[in-house]
Amino acid sequence: MKKISNKVIKKFFNLIEDSKEFYKDFLKSDRGEGYIPEIYLEMQEFVYANDKYMSSLKEGLNGELNFADYNHIYCIGSSEKINITQLSKKIKNSKGYTSKVIKKLLMLRYIRTYQEEGNKKDVYIELTKNGRIAYEEICDKIENIEKDFYQFLWENFSEEELKFLYSFFIKINKFQNEQITKL
Repeated sequence: MKKISNKVIKKFFNLIEDSKEFYKDFLKSDRGEGYIPEIYLEMQEFVYANDKYMSSLKEGLNGELNFADYNHIYCIGSSEKINITQLSKKIKNSKGYTSKVIKKLLMLRYIRTYQEEGNKKDVYIELTKNGRIAYEEICDKIENIEKDFYQFLWENFSEEELKFLYSFFIKINKFQNEQITKL
């Protein structure tokens, strides 16, 4: 992945600031009905910052695994007993995609599969020694991120605002998923 220079990043944020100034003037004449462009810009800035944040998070992690792999490892390691169907539901991916990641993790020896006696239908997944190492590696980072994020939310938003944010993201995600299926 190509690294973006600080000069380009600064230019990008200057463009966002210029756009915000334009929209502030627009919003004054619009009596609040034009918050849509402002919300869209903030969402774009959030996506950009989140991508940068995730890139910095990946530094120091195992190079042969991507975030989807780590997400699967985290969910497997956080569960007592889990099969592919339960894992795909927990991660909110299709069974096909989950199976693809499972095959990769099996090949790299991060997980192993097993069946319980008397139940030949269900195939369960557990971490190997290498999988445990990867789990602990990502687990520490995720737990710190979650702790910091939860603290930020509780310090900056009331419970009513948090409920609104939750509803907002549910609706936005539903809209985006519908748009994806249209494509």
